[in-house]
Parts: sequence; structure tokens; C-alpha cells
Amino acid sequence: MKKQFQTVAAVAFIAAAISVPTTVTFLKNSASESSTNIAAVSENSSSDIQNQAAEIEAEIKAEEFDSAMDEEKISKLELHKNTLTVCSMDEANQMIQDGEDSYEKSGALRRIDNLNYARKVINESAKTMSADSIDLTESKSYIYHMMLNSVDYFNTAKGSMIYSFGGSEQIKTEFITNIDEQYACEKEYYYDGSVGERHVYDGKEYTINETLGINDVCYCSEPSGSNISDNNRVVMLDEGELLRINRKDLTNLAVSGNSCLFPQQYAMSSLYDFDNWSITGCEDFIGRKCAVIEGANDGGSFKMLVDVNYGFLLKYEKYSFDGKLISYTEVTELENDIVLSKEMAEIKN
Repeated sequence: MKKQFQTVAAVAFIAAAISVPTTVTFLKNSASESSTNIAAVSENSSSDIQNQAAEIEAEIKAEEFDSAMDEEKISKLELHKNTLTVCSMDEANQMIQDGEDSYEKSGALRRIDNLNYARKVINESAKTMSADSIDLTESKSYIYHMMLNSVDYFNTAKGSMIYSFGGSEQIKTEFITNIDEQYACEKEYYYDGSVGERHVYDGKEYTINETLGINDVCYCSEPSGSNISDNNRVVMLDEGELLRINRKDLTNLAVSGNSCLFPQQYAMSSLYDFDNWSITGCEDFIGRKCAVIEGANDGGSFKMLVDVNYGFLLKYEKYSFDGKLISYTEVTELENDIVLSKEMAEIKN
């Protein structure tokens, strides 16, 4: 029986209301105004002078940082709401198109200052070591956002991972991807010694198992919604059906894209209800700082290690109601934003 290259089934591409992101707008003080402010405090006591000068310096630095954010069109983090948007199928389809039009015209409009929020998550973890978990809405909203939109925060990646779904034999995967230049390669090493390959470049997808397969349509070309509010990535149709909205998977990868670099489906299936999970700490894993996430779903429980800087899913464990491990993924090596070449994705010989 011919072995087929393993993939994770994509969920329905249905979108809900899109809203314009709130970009940060700032007032910029001139250097002369800052100097005037500093001079004005000279009549106060020495202690007051030092305190006010420090405050002014901090304000100047904040304004400089905010100005840089403004130039890069960085948005404010959208805080999560547990109330689902309700819409009709026609409205959902129209909103998908609106989101795509917006993305084609202006690019990713929901990028936030991820490194700043990552520091906040790490700091909150250090402050609450004696607490059961970090339940601040901001920190959880940040992790959710990054998993839903990780493709906006990196360009290239190279790594390897192991996984087993539903008790199947463990499979090892090696992968590379370049989002800007749209090429990728994924190789799977099966328990029986056979290898499956998937190559994407020049607008075509090549799969190699026992035979060579060539497709004109790449993973990223399926219709989806971009620039959609994080709060509207999971919606409820009028009929009461729960629908999840995928973005285009620009990594052009199958398992390693879905289960590591762009884990939007894990976020939408396990994290959309903030009452069902918590951030229980931070820890280092394969040289990366990770948020530890624990929660419950589908009558069981799960644990995730999520890269706080990029939203990569580095480790996932799903347990049954009686504590039995059902499925797992684990990244063993990962580098991102490194120099790659198209030749690495092309078929050899």
C-alpha cells in the first residue's frame, strides 16, 4: 500500500467581522521643549529635580519608541472577549473577501510590538512564581494573537520535529521555509525506514513517496481571511455552528507549519475560550523562552510550550480524561530568520 505524505486536515475557511486595527498615534516633543521642561524643575528640591528629570527622560524615550512603532504601523494588542461574534454564512463570506482585499492593499495590519509583550509575559511569570497561574487578560491575549498570526513575525525558518497523532507510530520531520520568496521543503522519516518528501517552489508543489506527484496549487493559495480581528477568528453562525477562520498558511508546510511555525488551528481549537486554560509559567526549551500553557478541551487536557517571542508551538501534549497521552508534537531544533537558498527546497537528481 502506497504511503501518503502525512498532513493535518485544514478546517473550514469561514470569516467573521473585520475591524480596522487601532494603530498607535503619538505626539512628538522637540528637543528644545524637552530642555525647557528639564530647566523648569530647577527651582525644586534636589530630590524633586532628580525625580522629575528621570520622569522626563523616560517620557522622551517612550515617545521615541512610540514614534518608531508609529512609522512601522504597529497596532495595539487587541484584548480578548469570550463572547463569540454571531453572523450569517453570507456575512461571513463577505467578510472573508473584505479581509483579503485589505491584506492585498495594505499588508498585515495587525502587527504588534511582540518583543515588548514577550518581556511582559516573562516578567509576570517571574512575579507570580508562587501563584497557580498567570491569568492576566493581556498576557493571554498576546499568546493567542501570536499563535494566530505568527507568519507576520518571521520570514525564514529551518528545523526538525517529532510527532504522533492518535497513538500512531512516531514520525520525524525536517523542514525549511522562506515566506517572502515562497519556497519550502518538508521531509518525513517514517518508522519503517521510508521517507516522504514535499517541495514547494516556482508556484508548484512536488510530493515524493513511491512516485512523484506535481500540483499547480500550493498550500498558501487556498481562500481564507486575513486582517481579521483576533476576536473574530472563531465565530458562531446563526444556525449555532461553531466556525474557525484560517489565514493562508504562507509557510507552504504541512505538519511542521500547522503544528509548529503557524499553530493557528491549535489556538482556535484549544485557546479561544480563555476560561479553559492558563499560563502556568515560563521555561527554556531548545534555547527559547516559552510560555507554559495548560488547559482542558474535548473531555481531556493539554499542555503547550509556546515561544513567547514568535508564537511558535514548540511542544504539545494532549491527554485523555484518564490522563493517557493521546497525541504529541515536539520540536527538536529550530532557527528562524536565517539565510536560506532556494536550492535547499528544490528536488535533487
